[in-house]
Amino acid sequence: MSKRSRSRNRWREQRPANRNPKPDPAPLNLDFANAATVVTPDWQDVQIILAGCGGIGAYMAQHVGRLMRVIYQNGKGVNLTLVDPDRVEEKNLGRQLFCEAEIGESKAVALARRYGSAWGLNTMAFEGEYSESVLMGDSDLIVLIGCVDNAKARGLLHETLTHNPEDPRLAPPREWWLDSGNLRDTGRVMLGSAYHAEQCRGAFVDKKKVISLPSPALQYPSLLIPGPDEVAGKEMSCAELQAANLQSLNINAAIAVQAADMLTRLLVTNDLKRYQCAVNLASGSVKSFFCTPEEIAREIGRPTSFVLHEESAAA
Repeated sequence: MSKRSRSRNRWREQRPANRNPKPDPAPLNLDFANAATVVTPDWQDVQIILAGCGGIGAYMAQHVGRLMRVIYQNGKGVNLTLVDPDRVEEKNLGRQLFCEAEIGESKAVALARRYGSAWGLNTMAFEGEYSESVLMGDSDLIVLIGCVDNAKARGLLHETLTHNPEDPRLAPPREWWLDSGNLRDTGRVMLGSAYHAEQCRGAFVDKKKVISLPSPALQYPSLLIPGPDEVAGKEMSCAELQAANLQSLNINAAIAVQAADMLTRLLVTNDLKRYQCAVNLASGSVKSFFCTPEEIAREIGRPTSFVLHEESAAA
């Protein structure tokens, strides 16, 4: 054996006999590719009601204002109704989108002036808690944006969905609820139209279109359960949570971005394929939940066949 051959064999012998095998690749998630697009009734005029104009709400109002411009340019009508019982306080400055000149003013009125008068948008303000009295009966479509921080207000938003038809296959829902909320570094955005599970029967008219989704309260029933602080009547405002270091400085803006994107895809680009997303600023992650029959059926505790239209199920 030549010297070169002996050297080559020596190196082979020194290699580890059992190397750690490479881990199997994670299974490919095809939920987005297989997801259906959320379809609303044909509309020419939409009313957007923003309930809660504080932490998330003030950021959301700015995004909605930009969106309204696009809707106008597309030749459609849109009205923004801002709802909040609170007034701007000094502790709000810097953490919410208000300025010193607005201290003492109604939050709803301050935002309505900013995006109505200054931006030339069709806005109205309601200084009080949300109620169905702010609904405009002649609108083709109504989108409720919940930026509230208590179970009572979310319950009122949820109750509005009782006006939607019992069978979405015969008449698609006119009222939709886009809810958002957060803790210190985390938050969630959820979209839905069905007050109860039966209103999701046959929601997937085909594999690529869904016309009804479970309301945020069906997705997370705990939204309607008052917390201990609410029961005791000592609930903390968004600004107080931030001041107590119980809420990070940027979580409200991060949640508003996700909610605004879902709203834009629902009303303008018509390519919304997710019904819920979770944000974690500490890890820098956003996890979306997509509109597949399996996911929606799981949310309401029914078999997948329940949410499929008969023709879809037979295909």
